[in-house]
Amino acid sequence: MGLEDDIAKIKDQLTGNRKQLQVISIVGMAGIGKTTFCRRLYDDDYIVHHFYIRAWTCVSQEYRKRDLLLCLLSWIVDKDEIQSLSEDELVNVLYKCLKGKKYLIVMDDVWDIRAWNDLKMLFPDDNNGSRIIITSRLNDVGSSIRRGSTTHSLRFLTEDESWNLLKHKLFKKSECPSELNEVGKEIAAKCQGLPLTIVVVAGLLAKNENRDWWKQLAGSLRSVLANSEQIINILALCYEHLPPHLQSCFLYFGAFPEDSDILAYRLIRLWIAEGFIYHGEQQQITVEELAEDYLKDLINRNLVVVSKKSSNGGIRTCRVHDMLRELCLRKAEEKKNDWHKRVASSSTPISSSNKLCFHSHGFHDLSENALCTNIRSRFSYASEKSPVITMKSFVYKFLWALNLCYIFLEGFPLEILQLFHLRFLELWIKHLDKLPPKISNLWNLESLVITKEDWSRVIIPVGIWKMLKLRHIRISEEIEIEAPSSNSGGPYLLNELQTLSALKLPHSGKDSEDILARTPNLRKLTFYRGPRTEGSFSVPNLANLSNLESLKLSVNSLKPTYSRIPQPDKFPKNLKKLILSGGHFKWKEISKLGKLPRLEILKLRRNCFSGHVWKTNDGEFCQLKVLKLSWMNLEQWITCTSHFPNLERLVVERCKNLIEIPAVLGDVPTLEMIEVLWSSSSAVDSAKQIHKDQVEIGNDGLKVITNSSSKKEVMDILTNYAPMPHDVYEQCPVS
Repeated sequence: MGLEDDIAKIKDQLTGNRKQLQVISIVGMAGIGKTTFCRRLYDDDYIVHHFYIRAWTCVSQEYRKRDLLLCLLSWIVDKDEIQSLSEDELVNVLYKCLKGKKYLIVMDDVWDIRAWNDLKMLFPDDNNGSRIIITSRLNDVGSSIRRGSTTHSLRFLTEDESWNLLKHKLFKKSECPSELNEVGKEIAAKCQGLPLTIVVVAGLLAKNENRDWWKQLAGSLRSVLANSEQIINILALCYEHLPPHLQSCFLYFGAFPEDSDILAYRLIRLWIAEGFIYHGEQQQITVEELAEDYLKDLINRNLVVVSKKSSNGGIRTCRVHDMLRELCLRKAEEKKNDWHKRVASSSTPISSSNKLCFHSHGFHDLSENALCTNIRSRFSYASEKSPVITMKSFVYKFLWALNLCYIFLEGFPLEILQLFHLRFLELWIKHLDKLPPKISNLWNLESLVITKEDWSRVIIPVGIWKMLKLRHIRISEEIEIEAPSSNSGGPYLLNELQTLSALKLPHSGKDSEDILARTPNLRKLTFYRGPRTEGSFSVPNLANLSNLESLKLSVNSLKPTYSRIPQPDKFPKNLKKLILSGGHFKWKEISKLGKLPRLEILKLRRNCFSGHVWKTNDGEFCQLKVLKLSWMNLEQWITCTSHFPNLERLVVERCKNLIEIPAVLGDVPTLEMIEVLWSSSSAVDSAKQIHKDQVEIGNDGLKVITNSSSKKEVMDILTNYAPMPHDVYEQCPVS
C-alpha cells in the first residue's frame, strides 16, 4: 500500500516488449514488504493472463534443492505425480515443463547466490518474454544474478502512507473515527515506515477504539515493539546470517541514540579504536578503507541505511531502524559472556550520579565503582542544558574511546591525559587556545577530534610529534602546530597521519611546508584562515603530498584578500576533490584548477572567485564529475559542452544573481543531475527548460531538482540515482 508507482514500474518490466529472459530482484530490509509486494504482482489479473506458467518457491536461509524443485513443480503438475521422483528426474521434469512456455518464476527470500546458481540452468531462455523475480534482504544477491538483470530497492513508507496502511488494517473501507486521527498519525509515524511494525501495531489496536488506550500505546510504542517476538525473530535472522567480523560492528549501533544520524567517519574510527577491524596483511588498502567496506557490507545487507551521501557517492551519515537498534541491544545482552568490549553511553553528563553504561549486555544504571574499570568506550549525548562535565579518570582508566558530543566543556579536561590507552578522543570545548603540553601522554591515540565554540586559533604543542600512531586530527578552528627544534633529535615524522584539519593558511607558503614535510602521507587536508586574521595568504607547495586526494581552502574573512591560486604543478598529482570557500580569487585564476589532471569534484563557495562573469576554456576540467556553486555573486556563465566532457552532477545553490544555467550543459552526454536551490527564478526556469529540451529529444536520463519539485519527485530521483546525497531532499522546502 502506497507503492503503486513501484508496482506499475515492475509490472511494465514483467510485461514489456523485451523478449529475452529477464531477472528482476526486489531487495530491502526485513519486514519492508518484499513478499507482499511480489504477491500483489503475482496475483494481478493481467499478470495471470500474460504468463502461461506461474510458479513460486520460498528459499530461506537453509534450503534443499529437491524441496525447491518440488515446490515449483507443484504449481505446474500434480504433486502426487512427482513426489517419488529423484532430484535428477525433478530437474528434467521442470525444464521440460518450462521449455517453450512464457513463464513467471518467483524465488522468495533468497539469502545466498548459491540458491540461484543451483537452479538457473533449469530456466530456459526461449526469447518469449519469460521473467523471474527474486526477493532478498541482500543487495549483492540481486546485483550478482546475471547480465541484463535489474534490481529494485523497496523504500520505507512515508508518514502518510504509513497512516493509510494502519487505517486499512484497522478499519478496512470504513472511516477512522475523527477523535483517533491525530493520535493514529502519531502512532503510524513512530513505526518509521516499516510495514512489519505497522501490521503488528494494528494487531494491538484492533477492535479497541478507545482514545485513551491509543494515547497510552503511542507513549510506550517503542518499548512495546521492542518486546514483540514476532518482529525481533524476523529481524534476528539477519543478524545470525552475519559473518563474525560484522556482528560486533553491527552491535555497536546500539550505543548510539534512537533516530540518530551517525557520521560515517566517526563510526569507522570508533570501530578501529575498538579493534573490530582486522587489517592483517592487506597493505593495498588502509584500515579505514577496510572499515568502510564493512559498513558497505552492512548497507548491502539492508541492516544499515544511508541517510546522507557525499558528493562522490560515498557515505556521509548512516542510521539503523529503531527495531534493528533494539535487536542490537538484545543480541548484546545474549553475548554478555563472550563479547569483551564495553561501551558506555549516556544522555546525561558524566558528572551525574545516574550513569547509563552500555555493556556487552545492554544498558544498566551504574554508579562509580570498580566495575567501571571494564568500560572500554564512553559516549555522552548530552543536551545543551546539561551541567558541566567533570572527569574522574581513575574510574575509566582503561578507556579506548571517549566521545563527548553535543555539550561544550569549559576547557580541556586534564584528567584525560591519564587515559594512556585512549585511541579515539572527541571533545566539544567552549574555549581552547592551546592543547596541554602533556598531550603526548596519549601515545596510543589514533583520532583526535575537537569542536570549538569560539573562533580563536588553537596551538598544538611540539609534543604532538611524539604521538606516532596519530591518523586523524580534526579541529574545527584554525590550528598552528609547533615545529620541533633542529637540535631536539629524532626525525619527528607522523607517517600514519591521514587527515589534518584545519591548518592555518600562512602569509608565506614556506611557513607550512616544514609541517607538511613531516606528514608525508596525508590523504585529506584542510587549510583555514579565521576572521581575526587579515592580509593576503599563500598556499604552500603541495606537490610532494602524493597521497593527498581531498583539499579544502577556506578563508573566513570580511575583506577580500585577492591572493593567487598556485600553478597546477604545485598541487598533488592525485588530487580528486577540491573545495574553495572565500578568498575572492579572480575568475581567470580558475583555469589553473581546470588543468589538474585527476580533479573529479569541485565545490566553489562564498565568493571564492569574485567577478560577475565566468568564461571557461578548452582543455580544462576534463575529468570533473561534480561541480557545485554556492553563495557566489556570479551573473553570467559562458561555457560549451566540450568544456565539461565528463560532468555528471551540477549543483547551483543560493546564487541569487546568476541569470541562467548555460543551455549547452544539457548536451553533456554524462550529465545526470542538475539541482538549482534558492537561486534566481531565471536560473530555475533555465534548468527546467534544459530538462524539457532534453526530454523532447529522447533524453529521459537527465533529472532536475528545484525548490518547486514535489516531495514525491525528489524521493523518486533520490531512490533511482545512487550518487545523489540525501541531504538535498532535506533541503527542499516541501520536505
